[in-house]
Amino acid sequence: MSNQDYSVKQLLEIAACASFHLCVYVCPAVSASRDGTPSAICRMRGVKEILKSRIGLFSKIFAKKGYSDEEWRYLSNRVFRCTLCGNCEEVCPVGIRLKTLWLSLCQDLVHSEFYPEKIDMIQENLKQTYNVFVEDNEDRADWVDDMPDAHGHGYLKEQAEVVYFTGCVAAFLPLAQRIPIALAKILDVSRVGLTLLGEDEWCCGFPLLGAGLKDMFHEFRDHNLEKIREKGAKKIIFACPSCFLVWREYYPRDVEIVMPLTCWRTRSKKIAFPLKSSH
Repeated sequence: MSNQDYSVKQLLEIAACASFHLCVYVCPAVSASRDGTPSAICRMRGVKEILKSRIGLFSKIFAKKGYSDEEWRYLSNRVFRCTLCGNCEEVCPVGIRLKTLWLSLCQDLVHSEFYPEKIDMIQENLKQTYNVFVEDNEDRADWVDDMPDAHGHGYLKEQAEVVYFTGCVAAFLPLAQRIPIALAKILDVSRVGLTLLGEDEWCCGFPLLGAGLKDMFHEFRDHNLEKIREKGAKKIIFACPSCFLVWREYYPRDVEIVMPLTCWRTRSKKIAFPLKSSH
């Protein structure tokens, strides 16, 4: 076990935490459980203790022999209750990038072999089927069969400027399949020539990040990027907010990413976001 799961910047950020406790009051895990232990401040204390126990000088000064198994399990239980909502990061007066830090902490716990058993299931399922529902990935574009007016190519083209990244939920969950069907119809009317990746689309990797499986996430990310490049696409369209978030924050910006909305309503006004046509 080592501190290699953390960047130098993260190690500096951990030391910079001033323990203002603002993060406690905005944490949904704390609100739901009425327990302060899942809060960012408690997780930060835990990661500081881990780092101290691993650094030779600190180990000698504080006589730390390393975390006991009981301490590891206690910390793991707190860390994996985090929803990764980012509220703590929003209110942090020091400006620590807490969401990224929690992902590194999850990875540390996986490498240290203190994590929930379900993570093994997540890893195995995605390794076998490349989707979260353990379905045959060849069926990713089967929802097109429910469109009586679908094009003959079924939106599976060798080359296109626009790719619609469907996502696991919309591709496989029957109730959610109305979403890609409706979006495809809207794009057809808007004369947007799109294609799907079909079976070449893998999970965006969001479950892998949250599970501390960063290495496996990189494999999924690189695969999706390569398939997008093969299509010659200049733009990727999403209807799934999780997929869009992961592409926006954790994928390189090789192509433009779009979350098409007819409008966004605020208390004071209605803002329109028109979707440009691509023939």
